[in-house]
Amino acid sequence: MDSIRTDSAENSNKKKAQLKIDAKLDLLGVWSKSGIPWITDTEGRRLCDSDNHPVLEYFPSTIEEFAAWTSVQHTAPTLLAYPQLRELKSFSRDTLNQPHNTPRKDLVDAALKGIQAKAALQAEEINFAAKLAKVTAERDHWKKLAHAQETEIAVYRELATSATESLEEEQALRKRVSAHAQRKITRLQNELAKIRTKHAQGKVVHLFPDSKKQRSEE
Repeated sequence: MDSIRTDSAENSNKKKAQLKIDAKLDLLGVWSKSGIPWITDTEGRRLCDSDNHPVLEYFPSTIEEFAAWTSVQHTAPTLLAYPQLRELKSFSRDTLNQPHNTPRKDLVDAALKGIQAKAALQAEEINFAAKLAKVTAERDHWKKLAHAQETEIAVYRELATSATESLEEEQALRKRVSAHAQRKITRLQNELAKIRTKHAQGKVVHLFPDSKKQRSEE
């Protein structure tokens, strides 16, 4: 009777331990497919480390960590999103070393490798997204700068054209004024020459008043 009770208690303990293992395996399976949650604040904004990189929620990476894994390692937003975390219970690290748990230990090893690979993939994706955002921002910056420079060049070209036209108009005006002045100068010089000629002739008549009379009498 005692042996039966002992066997029954052992089987019950084995069953409880296996349920603890299975609950953790199930959640790791979910995260390996859908993604490990990111640590966020209560408003859903991702929290970053000192290098400004988003941080993943806790996940076990060794057998020992898997055995000790419970809800205490997680933040409130993650516990709200994954209520099954509250059902996780710790168990002895030797539990998985028991012969009857060998198949589950193999599953745990595979799950730990899978979750680490998922974490690496998510980190790579977030880094790629950050780099892509940076490159996109730089591209947009240079596009805007190029557009601004093109606009500036167009404005200066318009100003230069306007200045050239103004200069040409000014030069044409100067030519017209100069030509007009030259014509006036020429006319005045001609009039002055005529006046001088008449003045000179008047002097001759005054000096020789009888010269015309004498020539007429002869």
